[in-house]
Amino acid sequence: MNFNFKGLHSIFCEAIRRHEPTVAFPLANGRGRFLFLIFIPTDAEGKIKWSALELFIILSRTQAILRFDLMGQHYHQGDFKIKLTPPDITAIRTELDLTGEPCEGPAFELENFLADLNAAIPLSLSLENKIQAIQSEVDLVKVHCGKFVDNSLKIHLLGPLKLKLPKKPREETLRKLYTLNAEPRTIASLVKNLKALNWTVSWTETKPSDAESNFEKLWLKTTTALKNP
Repeated sequence: MNFNFKGLHSIFCEAIRRHEPTVAFPLANGRGRFLFLIFIPTDAEGKIKWSALELFIILSRTQAILRFDLMGQHYHQGDFKIKLTPPDITAIRTELDLTGEPCEGPAFELENFLADLNAAIPLSLSLENKIQAIQSEVDLVKVHCGKFVDNSLKIHLLGPLKLKLPKKPREETLRKLYTLNAEPRTIASLVKNLKALNWTVSWTETKPSDAESNFEKLWLKTTTALKNP
């Protein structure tokens, strides 16, 4: 079955305009809990890279994940077309706790269900809300979406790295901050500070001895730099 999640258009365009190319939000329907994720790539200079996109839907109650190629003209036409396979539909039914054969279980109209999800998609998302959504399923995000971060094995924060224009911070590097054990509001504020300063962050595979304090140090460096340009 094909379906067009046209409700994604507003928050997708918002992410592009804000140069905040991550989309993440949860939706609920019946017993099901669905976390939508889109990771928009950037190039080596941090600019939006127009290429094929994927939609991930984490089924939070059953801890399954669905992956779809997103087809259509997303930004200009507002098309976000996906193709669902029988295993996708079975996973959705399981998430909704609709057990048994389709003819035996509760009445379920897939197209109506998808239309309800589409209508519930928010028109706007704050960075804080996106971070909170990712943190809610951080383990699944790390396992299945690691290709959308730079050097995914480097998970320990070192410190800031100043960039020279036209280079900008890459979302693939900043996304690692979203998975840290810190308040979403604080992480969102830090990311905004980094972008205002045109700084990115460096990471390492080996955990530094002072790793626990590096986030706070980074926060202080950005706030001090903004106060004393």
